[in-house]
Amino acid sequence: MNKFKKVSSIPMCIAAASIIASSINDYTASALSNTLYALTSEDFNVKYVDNNILINFNNTELHNNVNSIKLLNSKNNTTFKFDKQSSNFKLNLDNTSLSDGFYSLVFNYKESNSQTKEFISPIYIDFPEVSAQKLSITSLNPIISLTNLNGVNKLRARFNLLKIEDKIINGKILDENNNQIGYLENNSNPREFVFNLGSSKLNINQDYFIEYSLEDSSKKVTSIKIPFTYTVNSLRVDQMDMSRFTYTSSLKNNNKIDLTLSLGSLNNANVTFSNANTKESISSFYDGNGNILLKDIDVNTLIAMDLTLEDGNYKTLIFKTPNSSTNNKTPLQFIKFINSSNLMFKKGSTITVPLIREDLKNVGFTTPNTYLTFVYYDDFGQEINITDEKRISTSSNSVDLYVNSNMETIPPYGKVYAKVYTPTNSYFFPFDIGNSTELSKSLSFDVIKDSSLNDKISLTFRPSSSVLSSNESFSNNDVLIINNSIEAKLSDDKKSFTLTVSPGELINGVNSYTLIRGSSNLNSITGEFLVRSNSSDIKIINLIESFTTKINNSKEMILDLDINDEFLNNGIRNSLKIYDEFGGSLKLNFSIKKLNDNKYLEIIIDPPNQLIPNKPYTIEFSNGINSFKYNFIYNNNSNYNPTIDMVFNGTEKFTLNGLDNIPGASKYEFNIKILDYYNKNNILYENFSQGYYGEKLNSSITRNLKSGKYFIDGERYLVEIKNTTTGDIYREDFTFRENNIVNNNNSNGSNITIPSGNLDISNSSISFNYSIPSNKIVSKITSSIEESNANYSNGKIILDNVIPNKLYRNVSLIVNFSDGTNQIINLNEFTSGNSNDNLKNYISRVYRTSLTPINETNRYNIRYPDEEGFYYWYRMLKGQVFSGPEFIFRVLDGNEFNRVHKNSEDKIKALYPIVVNRYGDLNGINFWIDELNKNISSLNSDDLALKLTLYKMLNEEEPKNLFRSLGIRLG
Repeated sequence: MNKFKKVSSIPMCIAAASIIASSINDYTASALSNTLYALTSEDFNVKYVDNNILINFNNTELHNNVNSIKLLNSKNNTTFKFDKQSSNFKLNLDNTSLSDGFYSLVFNYKESNSQTKEFISPIYIDFPEVSAQKLSITSLNPIISLTNLNGVNKLRARFNLLKIEDKIINGKILDENNNQIGYLENNSNPREFVFNLGSSKLNINQDYFIEYSLEDSSKKVTSIKIPFTYTVNSLRVDQMDMSRFTYTSSLKNNNKIDLTLSLGSLNNANVTFSNANTKESISSFYDGNGNILLKDIDVNTLIAMDLTLEDGNYKTLIFKTPNSSTNNKTPLQFIKFINSSNLMFKKGSTITVPLIREDLKNVGFTTPNTYLTFVYYDDFGQEINITDEKRISTSSNSVDLYVNSNMETIPPYGKVYAKVYTPTNSYFFPFDIGNSTELSKSLSFDVIKDSSLNDKISLTFRPSSSVLSSNESFSNNDVLIINNSIEAKLSDDKKSFTLTVSPGELINGVNSYTLIRGSSNLNSITGEFLVRSNSSDIKIINLIESFTTKINNSKEMILDLDINDEFLNNGIRNSLKIYDEFGGSLKLNFSIKKLNDNKYLEIIIDPPNQLIPNKPYTIEFSNGINSFKYNFIYNNNSNYNPTIDMVFNGTEKFTLNGLDNIPGASKYEFNIKILDYYNKNNILYENFSQGYYGEKLNSSITRNLKSGKYFIDGERYLVEIKNTTTGDIYREDFTFRENNIVNNNNSNGSNITIPSGNLDISNSSISFNYSIPSNKIVSKITSSIEESNANYSNGKIILDNVIPNKLYRNVSLIVNFSDGTNQIINLNEFTSGNSNDNLKNYISRVYRTSLTPINETNRYNIRYPDEEGFYYWYRMLKGQVFSGPEFIFRVLDGNEFNRVHKNSEDKIKALYPIVVNRYGDLNGINFWIDELNKNISSLNSDDLALKLTLYKMLNEEEPKNLFRSLGIRLG
């Protein structure tokens, strides 16, 4: 067995995967327990002592099995070998010429079979400076503009030269792969240079380099390479093409209309409908051909369509139902709010946006508290405003909006939304990014350091021509602030600003400047410059801090790398690959993800059987400047084939046995589907149509197919069982034969189904009339609902102890008779009522309001409590093990609350029903929103701000009275 540190071992109950091999049936189910081996900071530590780098291993066996260690310079591939000592490995730096930067530790490791392997761990080393005289000042992003004249692209650049007599004598532009794409056309202007790119184009948000030779006053020539990123200063947005969303309609005699909606490639499962005015949910159906049916809708009804677009963002679009029949597919006429097909956004400018007043009236936005802004959503789902917000009304023809610098961060594939909202509602209309006018970030000031002083640093901030032309001067009212606290001095000629400070007054790293123009209406200008000063000690940072794996059984393996910010903040560019020991590359995708405040790199290997057990692999990736390698070994410790026994009780009914063999069957919830093998859109059975609902599996279940569905003799079908928590999917195919239908001699005939209308729902119980079959005596009734009890009395079956106000689906009862036979009763979906126990009502409401998005009206999207969690809290609160505030703080500790409620308004609205058991009034909500926002500003932590606000809310008298009335301990 490989002795490297086991980074991630996935338990059998969690890590289940289906590895699809071309030579095997496509739907063979299997599961994997996986291990990734690598050398990480958990295995060794690095110290810097007396100009030596020392590496110590955490155990003697690992130390002995490492034959050698080398320090690899990633730029020039030079290496420095460590000496192996009895207790550590040592590298003496006396005769080395190392500088700050990225390196790799290369471990030569001996396995038990005497074979050797190399493992590589990338690191960053920050060496100490010897004195303040070696402090360097470098301006960031030295690019001014890109122009195109007669088809020739030219880049105009400005540089930070540490001394005014320094000269640039040649230069070139390189892409991220160090290929030359441009040359220095002139060097006559001492501060601005023109590079000729010819027909080469720069790509948005991609890294490039300026490489030039700098000659100082002593004719010494230094080669300098500066990275820059190409960004956007202006863009055009066009209304999204919604012509693919079409309908046909049929007008009925009762002035009602039926609609058949076709939403193109959009997944119908991600779409729900409601009345935009009344908020009542509208039922939708499927026609089997990929279309959605809306039936018996009043003409001219405003319908809100909640959907997830291709960019992953959840939005509400509104359209009005037609008042006539049409057999031709016609584009839906959406409420747009904006009377413009495209808009040009330019950073720092004000745009005039024409309004559609009738659209505002149609959705009921006649309140004076109606606002408009433009937003986009980043890769983590965070809403980013790219304009200010302005109040609008039905009497306004247009609105003026200021475009801010967030526009620069919109990716080329992003979408922009017009957001119109009131304190209670918000609607969006999407725009696509069109042809844009692209400029790189411009440098406003050169920062020039005078090194003639011994203990002070003198800086000169010289403006570019975009800030101050040659015939202009600054005024006495113009102010330049450094790091938001230090004011620079205006020079005597009023052409620049100067600053004299001690080294300690500057930040070792990125510093900022802000120019405030007091003499005009121009906006303030901000920028950054980089300071490198002496450090007290060497710093050695592992770039990869941890390495874990997740398995999606059906199609992919996911590797999550927790990468140090020192590396990650430089950005992972399009150069990541994984290859085997022979150089063969794997097919994969990767992206930067975010969990809470932590970023990590997600690598998806699809299909997962590209990884071969017990083989070494190398990850090679780049931050745009240096390339790095990282090694691991993939181990497949065991295979598992769950046995799912399919029994046919008839052409419309089936039984699944052996479900307790599925890993996590009693712990997790599962979705179950039966599909046509060749037409996956033909779903014969599905326990929950919404992908995030599921049920815990018993050893056996018996179910009926969907109404109108039945098995056909000789046809092939597929059973699919998905773990809704881990994403693991188990699939098995079968062919139906009528002669395989079994007769259950222990059952008293076929199952029976009780319609929802026949259920008597009161308090915490559900009851219905039940006629016992002749010559039978009921001995016991069991329920599929945990914690509930079922019994037979006076011609009724009574099911009690259900959770209040919860939507129940696919509930079944087994009536056992004294002669050993039984009968299965299926209950159609129902919603339970209030309980006589107000504590139960309160806990149920906490789940539904704190963990469900605000204004959610679709009952299938409500977050109902599960039996296990509900009764745990009921017992803890009833027995006064936990106090009311402890209960609430534990609910908020879960990631689910912060994931569901993104902004301060939603958080406060969700907290009210928890804290006082009622929905908040407008004044109260606004008060606590202001309080939360103040705390966020002062604490600079959303989590701490929320907890402080909640602490203050719980100290009010109303929640204390609530807890007293429920019998909950106050503290």
